[in-house]
Amino acid sequence: MNFEAEISKFKPSLEIDEVQDAVYAQKTEDVVDIIQSIISEHTSSGNSAPRRR
Repeated sequence: MNFEAEISKFKPSLEIDEVQDAVYAQKTEDVVDIIQSIISEHTSSGNSAPRRR
């Protein structure tokens, strides 16, 4: 089997391109964004961060 010839024939399906566009268009939050949001909500409510012993 000639892998180079098979790879040159490859064309991604339209569904994959559409999914890729949809995924990149969404605003996703990563863990850092979520933690910062929690800390912001916690400190704005007048609570201080718990202290370690």
